[in-house]
Amino acid sequence: MKARTWLLFLVIAGLSIRVINLLMISAIEIDGIGYANAGALFSAGEFVSALRGMRVPFYPALIGLVHLFIPDAELAGRLVSLTFGVLLIPFCYFFVKRFFGTRTALYAAAAIAFSPYLARYSAAVLSESTATFFFSAAVFSFYRGWTDKQPPYMALSGILLTCTYMTRSEYIIYFGPFLLLLFLHKDRRHNVPAFLAFSALIVVAFLVYIRIDTGFWVIDRRMLLIQSKQISGPSTLAHISMNVPFGRALMNLPEVIVNFCDAVFIPFILLALIGAKKAGTRYCLLLTSLVAIHFVGRSFMPYSTPRYSVEFVPLIVVPAAIGADLIQSTLQNSRLRIPVMVLGTLILILGLFMGMEDHNPGRSLERKAGKYLHERNVRAVASRLPIIPYYARSTWVHLGGSGGKQPGCPELKERLLRMQADYVALDDRMQVDLPAIKRCLNLSEPETAFSDSGDFIYLYRLNAGGPL
Repeated sequence: MKARTWLLFLVIAGLSIRVINLLMISAIEIDGIGYANAGALFSAGEFVSALRGMRVPFYPALIGLVHLFIPDAELAGRLVSLTFGVLLIPFCYFFVKRFFGTRTALYAAAAIAFSPYLARYSAAVLSESTATFFFSAAVFSFYRGWTDKQPPYMALSGILLTCTYMTRSEYIIYFGPFLLLLFLHKDRRHNVPAFLAFSALIVVAFLVYIRIDTGFWVIDRRMLLIQSKQISGPSTLAHISMNVPFGRALMNLPEVIVNFCDAVFIPFILLALIGAKKAGTRYCLLLTSLVAIHFVGRSFMPYSTPRYSVEFVPLIVVPAAIGADLIQSTLQNSRLRIPVMVLGTLILILGLFMGMEDHNPGRSLERKAGKYLHERNVRAVASRLPIIPYYARSTWVHLGGSGGKQPGCPELKERLLRMQADYVALDDRMQVDLPAIKRCLNLSEPETAFSDSGDFIYLYRLNAGGPL
């Protein structure tokens, strides 16, 4: 079978897996609500309101563009993620083929198509899939420009890395390793202007805009909120350094490494160790410097999850594909060839199922409750999470959650009246707090209830305009 036929098969397989994931999703992701709302503002032409959100604008702007043709902003966000998730398969194939051969490129494309976390986030209203594509493209372009001594690819890498930063702001730290590698090689220093020509203009302009709008030098507005508290220090950097000291960052490092291994998939890492030598010193140096800065940068954040390391999957896949090719060549005439191939296939399929989106009954109920309220044109809904108000197309009044700090009864009543809340949604996670909240708000019987597999949501209609 020809290589292009195999590639087409892998693209179709990757697309099918991602569509299945999309169909299995119970409701919009919590972070996805902000992206979808900003995308809707972009599509409506309300650019100032969209830019004043806490997110950097590129992914929401893409959602807004697709939303011009797709009425549902949530679906528009999923289609943006799906598009870049699928495009990553042939993109990695052609890069690996250029430097390491066709068979290795097919292994790389297969790894991308079946990667657990790449499949999962390619169906989510989250920026990971889009950022991963642009980050991989930036790294691959940089490597080609560095290896082939071609300044245009260096310039392209700067543009792509800027797009990555405008998709997820923490990617700004990767300008450091790129520039360091250029400065360390005398015959590459002349590429620095090409690399920075576009990025310096856009990144600096955006940072200045945030400075003017907020009064702080920050990479995005999310840095103004650490653990839901406004900055109290003289600068964001000072605030973070006070909340996440070096000792705590050192303690966070093992968790960051574990999450990295989880996101990349341990079999890929083992194959990458086998193929590292043949991948070459340049690529390994580039990859190592990026991984190191990722570990350091992420350890200073208050929390870490596999989600924040998924962008390294395509980069690790390159030496992993080389390692798979080496194993294939070594076992060419061995009796172990077939068992090893079967084992590898089983591991890939197992990893794929591990990355599939699990059905979440609670999220499905929140979606149903939100759509129920949407039909009643409610103004505001008080709930633990913003998912019900999102589907109700209403304002969210934060009610608090189980285990969290609950507002006092007078404060809660004042907030509901001020926000003109029409309904209160109580779920099973708040079961411990139900008596206090129900007594405080004089709630008796719910207007309706949604339940499934032990999860439930009760909707209570508040006294319209009257005392609570």
